[in-house]
Amino acid sequence: MDIKKTKKRLFLVTIVSLLFILINYVSAARVCVVAYYNNGKEPDSKCIEIEEGKDGYELMQKTGWDLLWSPESIYGHMLCKINGIGTGISGNYCEYKGEFWNIVLNMNHEWVHLPVGLDGQGPCWNYDINSWAGHYCTRDNDVLGFAFGGTGSIPDMFIIDDLKVYVDKKIDTSVDENGGLISNRVRPGSEIKIKIKLKNMYNRDTDISIRDVKIDSILEEINDGEDIETEVEEFDIDAGSSKKIELDFRIPLEVDAGNYNLNIKIKAEDDALIKYEKNLNFDVRVEKEKHKLYINELSLDKDSYRCGDIALLNVGVINIGGKEEDASLLIESQPLGLNTSESLYLSDEPYEGRNKFFKEYSIKLGKLAKGVYPINAILRYGLKVEFKQLMLKIEACNNDNNKTKTITTERKDQGSSTKEPKEERFYRYNKYENKKYGTKEERTENKETALKQKRRYLVFIMFGFMLFLTLLVAVLTTLVFFLKKR
Repeated sequence: MDIKKTKKRLFLVTIVSLLFILINYVSAARVCVVAYYNNGKEPDSKCIEIEEGKDGYELMQKTGWDLLWSPESIYGHMLCKINGIGTGISGNYCEYKGEFWNIVLNMNHEWVHLPVGLDGQGPCWNYDINSWAGHYCTRDNDVLGFAFGGTGSIPDMFIIDDLKVYVDKKIDTSVDENGGLISNRVRPGSEIKIKIKLKNMYNRDTDISIRDVKIDSILEEINDGEDIETEVEEFDIDAGSSKKIELDFRIPLEVDAGNYNLNIKIKAEDDALIKYEKNLNFDVRVEKEKHKLYINELSLDKDSYRCGDIALLNVGVINIGGKEEDASLLIESQPLGLNTSESLYLSDEPYEGRNKFFKEYSIKLGKLAKGVYPINAILRYGLKVEFKQLMLKIEACNNDNNKTKTITTERKDQGSSTKEPKEERFYRYNKYENKKYGTKEERTENKETALKQKRRYLVFIMFGFMLFLTLLVAVLTTLVFFLKKR
């Protein structure tokens, strides 16, 4: 009889213990806490495993941070200092010197200032932003933020950690992440490179990533009234990590001198569902030299030729200076027997056609040895000379006796040619591959797969829980029956 009683008691204790574990498991919450110091010091962040419904005072005690609290009052405790940052105590409250610890919570994709305290009288706050009753209580997936500063301060966990601007590979020190005037000798054809370092300020242990970082950048109305845009493929940044990106802009050769707006917009969202948007605004000042011509094209129609082939040589010149110019252009190659010249007049007005020259030359190649042969373009105007060289490659020759090398030209009228010159590539952009996370479509597919798996796990857990309850009811019913029978 004693053995039976012992077994029944052990069974009852086991059931009660299982119920206690289950209740604690169901009510457990993971709450992350952020301390944003706003003084150049990197923020602290930590995620805490705690029961749901615990007040903010008990939550903060679990962080292990150095905390200074005011004495408890009818409003509960006030947090005066975190890790040495904050104000002292005055009476039952924290000293006020224009700055204090703002308390915020992640709600509706943004930081929302709490209308209640961390602890004190009354029940748990009902998460209604217009309600002042009660105090904060823990809830699963909450991110509770503390930002030291004036009224309205919030944590910024996604920052521009560094920004540098280069014009034709030379750094422009007059600009930073707050914008400014890019004026370091920006000329027609200049390359502007902007290097940006973005950083996720969450501690690695929180595992809160910055997701779907999107960057749009526009250099407005610089290409004959049209914008130049660059694109970067969306990417993610893990907690505690950084990402460097580069934006490249090529100033068109045909452009008016003056200032142009360069706007960069960066958008993202973190795993706590906080949305971020950062805007960078720069002025780009384009200046022109008083006298400047540029050989913008010297190209052949093929990479290599054989003897007897006809090579097509394209030559283009454009005025990128601030004055109209008279010039002479010499195209010559002694090995190829090429020697021809042109007299040019080039206007200083962009977009009208009279500011550029284009011509196509047909060169018949005689019997030549295998090798490469230089073709030189020499442009003279005023006291200036522009020079450009191109190499023509001969692969092999046919066994014929043709030893002549003739040149024919087809002249295109300056400024009114029916054949448009090959356009300069005015800009280019880099696309960054996020190999770790794949393309956006792959990430979307992975998220959908993960969501389906979570639903299966949830159904499995619910089914197991219902089965457990059924068995528990059956066991308890049997136990009650035996006890009554005794």
